[in-house]
Amino acid sequence: LLLFKLFNTCCCCLKFVEHSPTQMESGSLSSQPSPGSPGLSSSFNGGKIRNNNTIHKSFIYGSSSHKLAQPSAAGHTHQWKLYIKPATDEPLEAYIKKVTFVLHSSFKQPNRVCESSPFEVVELGWGEFEAIIKVQFQATNLKIVTLKHLIKLFPGERTKTVGDDVVCELFDEFVFYHPSSSMLSFLTKHPSPKLLSPYAKLEHEQLGLLEFATKRVKHKTDELNVKFKEIQKKIEEVKDELKKLQGDE
Repeated sequence: LLLFKLFNTCCCCLKFVEHSPTQMESGSLSSQPSPGSPGLSSSFNGGKIRNNNTIHKSFIYGSSSHKLAQPSAAGHTHQWKLYIKPATDEPLEAYIKKVTFVLHSSFKQPNRVCESSPFEVVELGWGEFEAIIKVQFQATNLKIVTLKHLIKLFPGERTKTVGDDVVCELFDEFVFYHPSSSMLSFLTKHPSPKLLSPYAKLEHEQLGLLEFATKRVKHKTDELNVKFKEIQKKIEEVKDELKKLQGDE
């Protein structure tokens, strides 16, 4: 898990995105915090307020593609879509001002800006490439968050097939930590958004996996503690035997 932290008494955290730490105007951006760090959450809850100072907003970003019946005159073999969308019934524009999609330089006008839903770009192509998604929030004192995504045209790792489409997407969340009053007004337009059914199921599955892993770790830890105590006991017994032998001498 990974999260971005933007401070100004307002912080936006983003998990599951690989990024290097960088300094920010209103605070800092850090990667892979330790469990329990500010802004780190153990579950996805759509957009509820936690501890009166943290608001979580779940979202999806990724791509889908399908093969054309016939290659285009320009040699394009696939149509693809790059997007970021809500995982809840709350529209992203409630707290996102605009999204900029940065495509490969070979595309005409590689910087595509969307200021309302759907936040997506549809294009034709023949090869896979890494695109950039820049998210700007309604409160302009927050730095732009940058996501990177490899547009997949063919089935493979981290893809699923839905009908004729190859889909590669991630379920993620923004975490606003101590939001400022200006940002809070945007974040609370929909105070209790609900996860859409496919993602609610995913949340349940992921929490189940976390719970199972936690139990396994605890079980292994308990086993090791028992063995450690047994070894300690044997060490003490050996020490006692050595003392007896030394006394006999």
